Amino acid sequence: MGVLGAGNGHGVFDLLTGDLFADGDRPAPALGTGAVVALGSIAAPRSGRRRGGAVQSLAGRRGRWRFLATGGGRCVFCRPDGRSGLDQSARSRAMEADPGGAAGKPIVMDRLAMSKGWALALIVGSGLLAYHNVLGHSFHYDDDHSIVENPHVRSLANVPQFFVDPGTFSGMPEARMYRPLLLVTYALNHAIGGYQPLGWHLVNMLLHLANAALLWWAAPVWGTSRRAALIAGLLFAVHPLLSESVNYVSSRSSLLATFFLLLACRGLAVAAWWRVAVPFACALLTKSIAIAFPAIAVLHMALVGRWRRDVLAVLAVISAVYVLGTRAIIGKALFEPVRGPIEQWATQLKAGVFYAWKVAMPVGLSVEPQFAVATSAASAPVLLAAGLLVSLAWLGWWARGYGLVVFGLGWFAVALLPTALVPLHVLVNEHRLYLPLAGLALALAGLLENRRLAGFWPLALAILISLVMQRNAVWRDEETLWRDAVAKGPQMARPHVNLGKALLRKGALDEAIAASHRALAIDPDLDRAHYNIGTAYMRQERHELAIAHFRRALDIRPQLLPALNNLGNAYQEQGRWDLALATYRRALAVQEHASIYHNIGHTFAAAGRADSAQVYYRRALELDPDLHEAYKGLFKALRSEDRLQSAVAVLDQALRRWPQDQLLLLLRGDALAALGREEEAVASYRRAGKEEGGMWQRLGAEALRRHNWTRALDHFDRALEFSAAALAHNGRGTALLETGQIEAALAAFRQAARLEPERATAFANIGRAFLRYGRAVEAAAALERACALEPETGRLQALWAQALERAGKVEAAAAAYKRAIAREPEAGEYYHNLGFLYAEMGAEAEAETMFRQALVRNPRQVEAHFSLGGLYLDQRRYQRAVDAYMAALELQPDYADAWINLASAQLHLGRNAEALAAYRRCVSLELSADVRARVERQIAGLEAPAD
Repeated sequence: MGVLGAGNGHGVFDLLTGDLFADGDRPAPALGTGAVVALGSIAAPRSGRRRGGAVQSLAGRRGRWRFLATGGGRCVFCRPDGRSGLDQSARSRAMEADPGGAAGKPIVMDRLAMSKGWALALIVGSGLLAYHNVLGHSFHYDDDHSIVENPHVRSLANVPQFFVDPGTFSGMPEARMYRPLLLVTYALNHAIGGYQPLGWHLVNMLLHLANAALLWWAAPVWGTSRRAALIAGLLFAVHPLLSESVNYVSSRSSLLATFFLLLACRGLAVAAWWRVAVPFACALLTKSIAIAFPAIAVLHMALVGRWRRDVLAVLAVISAVYVLGTRAIIGKALFEPVRGPIEQWATQLKAGVFYAWKVAMPVGLSVEPQFAVATSAASAPVLLAAGLLVSLAWLGWWARGYGLVVFGLGWFAVALLPTALVPLHVLVNEHRLYLPLAGLALALAGLLENRRLAGFWPLALAILISLVMQRNAVWRDEETLWRDAVAKGPQMARPHVNLGKALLRKGALDEAIAASHRALAIDPDLDRAHYNIGTAYMRQERHELAIAHFRRALDIRPQLLPALNNLGNAYQEQGRWDLALATYRRALAVQEHASIYHNIGHTFAAAGRADSAQVYYRRALELDPDLHEAYKGLFKALRSEDRLQSAVAVLDQALRRWPQDQLLLLLRGDALAALGREEEAVASYRRAGKEEGGMWQRLGAEALRRHNWTRALDHFDRALEFSAAALAHNGRGTALLETGQIEAALAAFRQAARLEPERATAFANIGRAFLRYGRAVEAAAALERACALEPETGRLQALWAQALERAGKVEAAAAAYKRAIAREPEAGEYYHNLGFLYAEMGAEAEAETMFRQALVRNPRQVEAHFSLGGLYLDQRRYQRAVDAYMAALELQPDYADAWINLASAQLHLGRNAEALAAYRRCVSLELSADVRARVERQIAGLEAPAD
């Protein structure tokens, strides 16, 4: 065996470390014992083939490459001139061998690179500094449907379902994706911290830091020097293009897939095939971009000159199983594309240049930059882009002597291929570059490792960190993100739509409408823009405009679940129960969703059908046991039927989830008070944090609800011992009024008004008291004051209308009812009362319209059917009168006046037998003496034989 001594100016193989040192321009350090170098016999690779000699020729063209095999089984490429293709930095290798040798003082980067601890600390510290300001940010964009509105991630019990049902990926049925491991991380995030964004952003940030560290750790697989590994890790940690993936929680899929793929890359350096296969399978279970890894593995094997047929076979099998298993999802993307193949490839040619530019100049970044679909492959921008990409490819070929550079560029190109092949709605996206940039970071490290960066790299690092922090600030919330996108891409429709959505959440309704209209000016068929406008109008209580925009959104996209849900909500707010229920059922046909079942329950409850409401509230809770509003709705529905024990049981179930929820504890106390279990009620109120006076007020209010006036008085008197609250005086006045003590009641109400002169409650109670005793003018004055204090309260406007009507001010009363309807369009009784006024005023057409509107809001409103029948009877439309009275009697069979009027209508139609039957049914009911006498005379006349 030949032995090479130190200091001869040639490359040296250290059998202990397996590192190649080139002393280049200075003497190598003296070799210690054990630093014996083999030149003649090199250890054979694991395959058993013995390589003859220290240097073998390898597949490089024209002898461009030579292969050097080390005794440690490690392989590197070398050019004919002795320079290494993988281990390109002679100077950095020399520094590793002799950090304080004759070459002079080493630069800081070299010293950091030589210490694994300091190198890792620099990478992680730089990443922490760059991303320290992301933790307080909100959720964004697709986070809504995939996380916030996705009920599947709210329970760890759903984890097995993640692996068999792609529908668990989202709360939207059409957004099916197979990413089970990603969903597992979501479920863990929710189990630990709910929907507090801090924990979700923390996981993303830690994953990114782990990936930067993994890239640094895995770099030696490709023969990089420690200096190049450090450069690669730092570039990946702080490149601004990667900030979107860290800030955008839904981009965790890219972070996690890259994490597993870097582990797989590290596994390529060891013999065990499973060290590659397992991480690769995990990456595929995270995001489909991992399908590019087999091509990356081929590049790796070509680079190191060691072909692993076992690994390639396993990767092929895993890929085939994945493609077959997800063929429905992949097939939809490939065979139902959003654009044609020519448009797609032409657009992606432009995208390639765009990405290259942003890598080199990571400024002016945007979540959706100004970028248009290429309509022709022969257009000037496409041809120019193609030329530029060909030029870049030629440069890569020219630099093929730099193996790491070629490998990194190949990684970049291969990792971008999946998004180039599959047409997506968003044309270009920064987070698509996450995995590709890992390869590009290696390529750039290969280019930079031989450069003198002594004074440049700290400045470059500081600039990149500064750019990342600035970009993070844009991601603070939805409004800042989309305002930035609109400013940088004013002709892109989607940013305007998403800005409108952000403004909706903020409550800036007019701005949201304006932003969405700007989107429609760019693309009139944006269903989400119409949805935004409809939602804004609904919150402004401009229901007809809201309904028009929801319908337009559904014309464009009939299965848009949020539009169906809000259209149902708009109908519900108008009191159009049947239309609301029909629309909600359309929504359920698209997807079973707990909130839709809740809305159906709420509609039934508002329509007075508590039994049906309970069924739907319970179904909502089966689908989502954390739906807080459904517990309250079910409680109220049970209470309305006086099923108090069941109502308490529902609240106990809810309190097991939210033991400190103040409202639930108060409602539980109310139910217990209604059951007469006042001591338990007091205990529940105390748990809710109620002070003594407040507890007695609630007990008094419950006694009022149960019409236990004496008990109510006692409780309110007890409450006043603790505090002179206006609420207690109002409650005491109500109890006094119901016991006939009007003057004492008025005194209590006036005391409440003195304590809270800016609250309408006391003035409304004074008005009710005056109405009760026929003092309509005084009632109208008090209620006018109440309406001035709370002009948006519909029930106060209706009560004022009632006082005005009794005071003989019919036109003013009609105006007040109109105001009440405008504020509470779902209240059917307001329409009925206004119709009754119109009938008195002789406006029969308007009266009929109002009666019908009342029945639209509440088809079970008996008085509306009766009044409509009376109107038809006056108009001699006898058959319609019969139909109206029959509808009223179906709802209230003991309605004597309806039987009498039905008999009259039948008589006018010549149906004497039917009239006689109606009269006979009437006399079986409780009637006053004079009414009974009149009905009996009618019966006698009908039974008398004809002359």
